[in-house]
Amino acid sequence: MDIIIIEDNSFSLSMLSEIINNFFEGKKVIGGYSTAEEALEYLKSGHADAVICDIKLPGMSGLEFAKICTQSHPLIPIVLISAYSQFEYAQKAINTNVVSYVLKPITYENLSEAFTALDNASITTTHNRCSSFPDHSALCRVQTALCSILYDPTQEPTIDNISDFELIGNKHIYIITLKENNIEQYMSSVWTHGFDRLTATISNILYTSISDSITFFLRYQKPFFDIAVLSSKELTNDCIFSGIAPLYSLLKFSADVELLSHICDINDHTGIVNFNINKILSYVFGNLSININTSLYSIKELTLLSEKLFDKAIGTFGIESIVDLDINPCKFTERCERAELEHFIAHQTEQIRKLVTERTNNVIDRAIKFINNNYSKNISLSDVAQHVALSPKYFSRYFKECTGYTFLAYKEQIRIKAAIKLIQNDPEIKNAVIAQQLGYESETTFCKNFKKVTGFSTAHYRTKG
Repeated sequence: MDIIIIEDNSFSLSMLSEIINNFFEGKKVIGGYSTAEEALEYLKSGHADAVICDIKLPGMSGLEFAKICTQSHPLIPIVLISAYSQFEYAQKAINTNVVSYVLKPITYENLSEAFTALDNASITTTHNRCSSFPDHSALCRVQTALCSILYDPTQEPTIDNISDFELIGNKHIYIITLKENNIEQYMSSVWTHGFDRLTATISNILYTSISDSITFFLRYQKPFFDIAVLSSKELTNDCIFSGIAPLYSLLKFSADVELLSHICDINDHTGIVNFNINKILSYVFGNLSININTSLYSIKELTLLSEKLFDKAIGTFGIESIVDLDINPCKFTERCERAELEHFIAHQTEQIRKLVTERTNNVIDRAIKFINNNYSKNISLSDVAQHVALSPKYFSRYFKECTGYTFLAYKEQIRIKAAIKLIQNDPEIKNAVIAQQLGYESETTFCKNFKKVTGFSTAHYRTKG
């Protein structure tokens, strides 16, 4: 693949060319230009299989270049480079051959993602698909309408916003909910560009990663990020999950996928109600603060919410734990008074929250005690999770949230402290004996981990003092 690069910084141009030529087999930089005008002049008679272009350039911008290049050279894919990703960039580039974005600072991993997009892109198909998508103003209306309908069950699609959705074709809507418990820590240590840039970057990455779709960032309500994927065709879960993957590699985003909903189209009221009910369940069973506005739901929908709260309580805690809580909705019928049902749902959520609190208040203490008493047996995360009656996935997340350590990191700290104590009590003790007593697979593994945690070999502690 012959590539030209448009970058006004000569050092960045040289570095990028060197990385591509030396580390990407089958890729060759055949020219570099400091302005978009120079590149367009070259393309009048010259050849290129792809273009990598900075968004901010003197004179014509990268976005303007993308529009002109798409019109004059519709088969040349374009990768844009930016210091940070902006939602507007993705929308303005919709009718162009832009297939990926590379965020600065440029790394091998960033470029790998971009070249994957280049290799997989069918430019003719992409061009035809994108040309049928709405313009920026229509996309904004769709985004606003979708937020209103999703988060307010009293809202229903209107003729205007349905016509906007019609521009996308068959309106498959996928809602991805990501849960990030340590957003403050993430924003201070990993992503320091501000929250608005984070949400814009999430939208841009997903827009370029999930084929045949438009991606919107919908809402953040701690600890959940809601993202909508609007597609002209039904997508497989594998396709959606592969589209999420760049978030973790590019942003080092540690959020888990909490909910993946498929709403068949904008008129799928049942799907939208189920989405809202499932979000309520996530809050209640996550012991998170949320005000359930029951007045927004019909009697039928409230009955469904009550049934799902009860069913999930059984699945989470077991029937024996909830039998005395009086949260079984079987006594209600569709003819029950609305106020009575609303009061019962409030009672259900209060009882469930209390049970969640009781189950989790002492779980960390019990887990730590179990680890401290059994670390020499090389126990696993599943062993500890089973001991405290939680799923391994939930326990792993909850343990780190409460202690600041992963399970493995905490267990290693305990074992290394025990090793130091053994050495202090007997400076002549052999490393192989320590490894055996503390449950290591080998002396080599013990010595490697010891130095990793303490920064020293065991000899330092044998001679210390």
